[in-house]
Amino acid sequence: MAYPPFERFLRASQFEPIDHVPAVGAVTDFYLASLLDLEDTSAPDLVHGSAPSAIVEMLVQGAKLFPGLIMMFIHNPRAALHYPMLRQVDNRDARFRASRSGNKVGRLNGEGELTQITIPDPEMCPEHQAMIEAIAWINENLPNDLKEQYGYGERVLRLENPFDRLAINLGAEWFTRLYTDPDFVHHAMEIFTEASRVGGRHLQEVFGDPELVILADDFPGMISAEQFQEFVVPYYRRLFDSFPEAVILLHNDSDTTHLLDLLPDCGIDLFHFGYEVDVGVAKERLGQRVALMGNLAPTDVLLRGSDEEFQQESRRIIETGKVGGGFVFSTGGEVNPDTSPERVRALLEYARRYGRYENEEDGAGNGGT
Repeated sequence: MAYPPFERFLRASQFEPIDHVPAVGAVTDFYLASLLDLEDTSAPDLVHGSAPSAIVEMLVQGAKLFPGLIMMFIHNPRAALHYPMLRQVDNRDARFRASRSGNKVGRLNGEGELTQITIPDPEMCPEHQAMIEAIAWINENLPNDLKEQYGYGERVLRLENPFDRLAINLGAEWFTRLYTDPDFVHHAMEIFTEASRVGGRHLQEVFGDPELVILADDFPGMISAEQFQEFVVPYYRRLFDSFPEAVILLHNDSDTTHLLDLLPDCGIDLFHFGYEVDVGVAKERLGQRVALMGNLAPTDVLLRGSDEEFQQESRRIIETGKVGGGFVFSTGGEVNPDTSPERVRALLEYARRYGRYENEEDGAGNGGT
């Protein structure tokens, strides 16, 4: 039988029977706003970098440009507690990372700064409340058919990324601290992971139970497996266990080949992985413990490859990934500006052509064709 795109995606994420491999466009406002010539993509009430009205316009027009293709990363309702926490640090006038608004945040030099931080009450946090208002406006103005077909709106929740937030704040020193000050790293991860959990649960209270929870955390791909096991796995597990009814998607498009065996311990259902990871290796090592999403090279193949290279590589990835079910075709990273819309549309065309199962049970872990 035929499935709506989002239902097919959810079923593939859980190794359930489907008709063909789903396709997801790793499309962000960075690509789509330019394509649609939407100039006003920033506003005081930012949601993922774009004004709420621009996000609705992108999703509506995007559905016409790319019918049947889920554009998963345009609108991910996300809490806003990490930034207010960093503004509590009182060294922000001396050392800070400026935001687009010009506000300053403190640098976490050590335990002294961590002791200054408390997790804001979501009900009392102005930034978080502004985000909720913007999310509510988007959800109210999205056409219902887009919500039903593509899962946009209340059905998806995105978590603030603790490891990436800390790596951005400290830069290269964050990675040095893994060796020189592990207690500081653990303390920082405890605070920011708990903030991610609190913010995510508050969004759940406001908007209802999500069907999909997303975490995008790229910097953990740059540490060793031993460090990932110590400094990342237990915090991911704590975070994801707070949403037991949702499909959990982890995005990391760095080279995570050395981390594949540890991913099931994180408590995820679906891993959106980068083009540097061989799909056959990932499939072999994860089996049916974690479903996979990826991993076409967005620059070398989708943007710059010849038509023949694009088709052949898409076919190779889909036919390898679909065996036994649990595979979603996408790029291994976001779609680049200047990528031809015809190429983006072809993602779904190739998923249908090369990812079809002779019978639906083949897409449920029983050996694809």
